[in-house]
Amino acid sequence: MKDIHMNYVFKEEELSAFAQARVGTYFIIPLRTTKEMLSKFQLRKCAENLLQGGWKPYEWKFDDLYQHINDLFQDILQSGDSDSSGDMTSIGIHYDIPVADMMNLATAGAVQTGEEAQYYVITENEQMNSDGKLRFCFRCMQIVIMHTGIGFLIIGIESNSPQTYDLLLHAGYNQNRSRLGIVDLPGQSISFSDIIQTLLSGTGMTDYSGCLIKNQPDSLLRDATTYSVAIIPHLIAGDTSAEVKGKVRQLCLNLRHARAFGTDNSEDVDEDSFLNYAALNNVYDNKVIRWGIYTFFERAMQIMFRTNSNTGTDPINIHGKNREDNYLPFLLLSLYERYSYLFFAEMLRSPERTDKRRDDWLEVQMLRLKAFGVVMPGDMTPYNNENEFLKEQRIIYDIEESLKLIDDKISIIRHIQAKETEQRQRLIEKILAAFGIVSILCDSLGLLGLLLTDTASPHPYWITLGAEITMFAVIALISMLLSKRK
Repeated sequence: MKDIHMNYVFKEEELSAFAQARVGTYFIIPLRTTKEMLSKFQLRKCAENLLQGGWKPYEWKFDDLYQHINDLFQDILQSGDSDSSGDMTSIGIHYDIPVADMMNLATAGAVQTGEEAQYYVITENEQMNSDGKLRFCFRCMQIVIMHTGIGFLIIGIESNSPQTYDLLLHAGYNQNRSRLGIVDLPGQSISFSDIIQTLLSGTGMTDYSGCLIKNQPDSLLRDATTYSVAIIPHLIAGDTSAEVKGKVRQLCLNLRHARAFGTDNSEDVDEDSFLNYAALNNVYDNKVIRWGIYTFFERAMQIMFRTNSNTGTDPINIHGKNREDNYLPFLLLSLYERYSYLFFAEMLRSPERTDKRRDDWLEVQMLRLKAFGVVMPGDMTPYNNENEFLKEQRIIYDIEESLKLIDDKISIIRHIQAKETEQRQRLIEKILAAFGIVSILCDSLGLLGLLLTDTASPHPYWITLGAEITMFAVIALISMLLSKRK
């Protein structure tokens, strides 16, 4: 049940805390393998390619999650099984690459940038002047590849304003033509699309919509899901828990709509949103409020309040360093289930029905998804607010209905395979029958030749042999024509 909305006015000390807020945003870009490589797709091979490209395994460990969830993204190259298809423990791999190395590679070495390099967005018809522009830093570049042939490119940025991620995602709308200016290097810029293409080079993956294949790199961010974390250094003031919740909700709405945190508004929560509160608790001796608003196919937000002693917490990679934020992996698992189903449905709609290996691969991965890849909320963590978040994601993406339909798609594949097997069996039977007839005729003609052959004249023997060869060719031709009709 939704809370009754009230417009709470922020106090002066709260506005001062908002000015010190740090905002981090993950751009989660869906990926896929190509149709041509699908039947040969293996997680182990992907991991080997990433290592050769300079990527490093990322240790995904969370204290609040059950151990078997942490094992879902274990380094598959460390397992003893040489065949990745036989390792059912791991459903995906998680790798990252140093930001500075990738940015230098994206500029072909023309621009040398460090880990703390600052950038700003240059939209169309704007001058390359960093004064007054919203600045940000790249904090992480990671890739997740799942056993179903889909994956996610994760690019994390940090800024001091929620408007930054909105500019990056929506500059130029569906055709994102924005460039990134480099603060410390006047006159130098780089395209966000070039960075994404460089990250994907050598991974064997492409963007899910196929913009790279279609040579439309300006649309690479069209399907991106954003997950933003705002860390505010002081606990918000409030006499009652209802007032605290009301103010936190208002802050999260401002984050969604890219407004300044101190903006007062009378808007109610959007109808397509789910609200999930986490109670005030103690995490590592620091008081924390975690709360999120999660929207349909669009964005996820989280507001966190910290005590003064922890104002330097990095909003990006907080789940890796502090082991306390589980919402990003929950979001990734939900997106994995959603895009895996979409990918399966698209492959089955493909008119190319000649690749039996691909159909066999699809059937195995569908069964593996249902048996090992699907994680129910109660099996992940004992904490209710995190379970509720995962339940909401499964509702948003209609995961339950999609999993039911997978059984129908498996039946379709098996029906197609049975038809193909039946056709092959019929062809084999026809060929064997044709050879049997030819054998009988050859034996009959051979016997006739022996009876008619005059030892003094070899001509009847050659006539008999020619008749046998002609008869064999005619029967073989008729069999081929009949098989083609079928």
